[in-house]
Amino acid sequence: AHRAWSADAAAAALRKTMPRLPDWLSFKDLQRLKCEFIGTFFLCFAYACKTHMEWSIAPLAVGATYAGVVYAGGPVSGAHYNPATTVALLVRGNIISAKNATLYMLTQALAAICAAVIAGGVFAFSNNAYPTPADDIDDWNAFATEMLFTFMLAFVILHVSTRDEVAGNGYFGLAIGLAYTAALIATGEISGCALNPAIGLLAFINGDWDGAKQAYIYIFGPPIGAAIAGLVFKLTTLVDAAEESGQSAQIVSQGTYVTFMVEAVGTFFVCLVYAFTSPGIHISPLAVGCAYAAMTY
Repeated sequence: AHRAWSADAAAAALRKTMPRLPDWLSFKDLQRLKCEFIGTFFLCFAYACKTHMEWSIAPLAVGATYAGVVYAGGPVSGAHYNPATTVALLVRGNIISAKNATLYMLTQALAAICAAVIAGGVFAFSNNAYPTPADDIDDWNAFATEMLFTFMLAFVILHVSTRDEVAGNGYFGLAIGLAYTAALIATGEISGCALNPAIGLLAFINGDWDGAKQAYIYIFGPPIGAAIAGLVFKLTTLVDAAEESGQSAQIVSQGTYVTFMVEAVGTFFVCLVYAFTSPGIHISPLAVGCAYAAMTY
């Protein structure tokens, strides 16, 4: 009993010495934000370092990093690590509040800036990666590419991590990592494949003036694609809504509609990855396989 009292007294004394958080920020929120910072930091750091890797290995390294930090932080913060993902979940509804979404995005931006600075320190700001379109790709084509493939990534995230039917699954991180790896291989040499406004901020630290001018592609393109993915996800959950409201007569017709939509989206993106990959690159088949696996999950 004395030991228990001592432990309680020590905990109470520790709480008194800790700084008081503002009323709008709980310790649970702070824990989530710390997790978001760490995950976003390592994702952005891996991206910033990819020019120092052999080209065929870089997409695998960044994709594996993404999968790893998603598994690590999923139970804590939901493992967004990307303002576009936060936008998709906010549009989807019932996952995150507008206040927490704002805090998440600010934390992700701060983590990206820290990752860019530290990566710059490691490599003396020499040839660190930041997203930029290829020389023969105009900005609007790059913008559309970022939008499209962020839709694919957000669509996978929403389906493997927020549907009740797959709650507690063990493959959510793998599916998300595979989707990003497919996009990196398919579009890395086209748009730069950020799919993440936080990664877009790397241009302000690691890039030149031209890179900074093109950062809008990665700051605004991915959230638009993610928001559309959130809306499409809501359409694909019509059956769930009908069941909850007891509208049994609509379930069969809506189920057919939902099946068609999910099949159409999945087939479209597998074919799109195939169309974007170059036959001269030996890891192109891997991109298609990753996309197929991610959309199957």
